[in-house]
Amino acid sequence: MIGNLLFFSFLVASDPKTVDSLNYPMKEGVYQLQSQTVATSRYPNGMTETGIRKVINEDLGQKWVTNTTLAYTDSNNQSFRKAVTYETIFFKDFNGEEKFFKIGSQGSYGLGTVTIQKDGSFVQETEAMSNSVGKMVKSKVVVTPTKKGYDSVQTYYDEAVKKWVPLRTTTYIYMPKS
Repeated sequence: MIGNLLFFSFLVASDPKTVDSLNYPMKEGVYQLQSQTVATSRYPNGMTETGIRKVINEDLGQKWVTNTTLAYTDSNNQSFRKAVTYETIFFKDFNGEEKFFKIGSQGSYGLGTVTIQKDGSFVQETEAMSNSVGKMVKSKVVVTPTKKGYDSVQTYYDEAVKKWVPLRTTTYIYMPKS
């Protein structure tokens, strides 16, 4: 309760003209996404994800609301389709570091840093609970702008083999307002 009061008192007391402007990693708008996850112990045949990401610029930072459908076959060779929602919020912490917080309806969550490059690409690094891997992992997502939107490659640090291994590739296609 005290933390919430302090947070809201900061919001109310701050003058928007003096608040440091935030970097917004993606161009605001709606994106169609297609994602492919490699085989993991939870998804032995990999997994696909299709859906929509809404990118919203807000005063406190950028927000992504992602609604997807996961399609996969489990280790018993049963096929599944599940609706999943993710919400990601970007903000600047008290030390001026660009951060993000992500939660997902399948139990994934994480707090990490984002580094935006001059060419428009950005890197998200976090230690997070991964639905795909089924445990806490160090994760790195490199997002690169394309003519149609963005491409991303996610890797995670596999403690068993002591190296970064591929996890997911995703394409985001910008959908202009009609």
